[in-house]
Amino acid sequence: MQHRGRALVIDDDPRALAAAATALETLGFEVSTAADFAGGHAALERAPRLDLVLSDLKLDAQHSGWDLIRKALDGHPQTRAIAMSTQLPAADRIGEADRGRFARVDKPVSVDALAQALAGI
Repeated sequence: MQHRGRALVIDDDPRALAAAATALETLGFEVSTAADFAGGHAALERAPRLDLVLSDLKLDAQHSGWDLIRKALDGHPQTRAIAMSTQLPAADRIGEADRGRFARVDKPVSVDALAQALAGI
């Protein structure tokens, strides 16, 4: 399934960031990237419209990808979000109202895993 729209990928691991961006481009997204929490936060502030935010959960000692996912879901009603991590937690920090716009994938991400996650949201 081909997707269209703008996606933001946030990850502090350069190889994981590149792999995730490439996977989303393969699926048809126009992708921008941020290499840390501050860059992701700034990108969310200036983006007039995002269709998807894909964020690693562990970004630095003070900040979590959960904060960016919450900001994306709260500030952009059309945005879907996917959390990615090598150690996904047992519970998500997403409210019931946003469950239909949220998914999670294990790292390293693949085109197939992202396509499956997107099919559910």
